Amino acid sequence: MGAEIHDFPGAGQASLSEGYTRIANNLLDHLLRTELSGLQQRVMLAVLRLTYGYGKSSDWLSPGQIAEALAYQGDIANLRRELRQLVTRGLLLKQGRAIGPNPNLSQWQLGKRVKTDPKTGQNRPLANGSKLTRKRVKTDSKTGQNRHPPKKDQDQDQEIPLNPPAVSKPDLTEPVRQVIAHLNVATGRRYAPRLDGASGKLVVARLNAGASVDDLLLVVDCMTAQWLNHPTMERYLRPETLFRASKFEGYLVEALQWRERGQPRASPPSHGGLDHTDMSWINGDWSE
Repeated sequence: MGAEIHDFPGAGQASLSEGYTRIANNLLDHLLRTELSGLQQRVMLAVLRLTYGYGKSSDWLSPGQIAEALAYQGDIANLRRELRQLVTRGLLLKQGRAIGPNPNLSQWQLGKRVKTDPKTGQNRPLANGSKLTRKRVKTDSKTGQNRHPPKKDQDQDQEIPLNPPAVSKPDLTEPVRQVIAHLNVATGRRYAPRLDGASGKLVVARLNAGASVDDLLLVVDCMTAQWLNHPTMERYLRPETLFRASKFEGYLVEALQWRERGQPRASPPSHGGLDHTDMSWINGDWSE
């Protein structure tokens, strides 16, 4: 049975005249020597294409944009997990929403092996180029029993899973307040900006899943521009619709495309004496 061939935009004869991506040879050499899963390799190549391919060292990239570049139709949570792994292993740098390849190749963790520090008991990655030492077991010629060599006062390399230390969860009170207040101003509603409220829990879930505050605000702006004052759709300008797990990723992809097309911002609704000439309501800071 032959291999299945898929056509996609841009397929055909490769030509530098159609554009190219400048990548340092030593970065490619490190990438070739790095142990990655198939999906991690594709995600890494997508980040290279979406940054270096446009002459940028980093850019605002969402999992939805990477999924679109990969024509990926699986669970978007898988892409978020692989992005976190690539950041943890030092291949990618992430600052806020900006993400890009890490040019400091000495920080890349090429393998997945770790060793235990005898002083702290913490697992730490092997240095690049280090070899994994296996414990040798000798057999006692008299008893026939296996016996281990005496312990040495040095690091003992072990093939054990990497267990990062627990990280305290960030306080999301202010991000929740900012998102819910923004939705209230845009729609004229009065959703409670509480962390433990129904609306707040939806915002927390999206933030914990990898979305940023800017992502949520952009979705609010885009869907308000389309649905506000619409006879049937306006009622869906609510947290349970906009921030639902099964809907949000699609809304975010649509909102990013909406922004790239240069669509005008939504006009604020007529309520509360809001100054309609002041467009700072879109991304402003709001007090309780």
